[in-house]
Amino acid sequence: MTGVESGADGRLSVLRHAPDAVVALRGEVPATAKAFRSDVTALGALLPDKAFLVNLCQDRYHFMVGFAAALMRGQVTLMPSV
Repeated sequence: MTGVESGADGRLSVLRHAPDAVVALRGEVPATAKAFRSDVTALGALLPDKAFLVNLCQDRYHFMVGFAAALMRGQVTLMPSV
């Protein structure tokens, strides 16, 4: 699996993992593909219609949710150097 891929409708598909597959750890709590996709969809709906997104999340899980949400919306993601 390659992670982010284009779906049949031309939009990006965040994950092709089974819904119950563990795709990340939030501390010691596993995050499933279903939960990740849900978080990405929810955040994507809240993002402004801008060309660029600055992702300042320090939490790794939240950072990836922000990154994936921006990808799903076709936004360029700017990331800090540290």
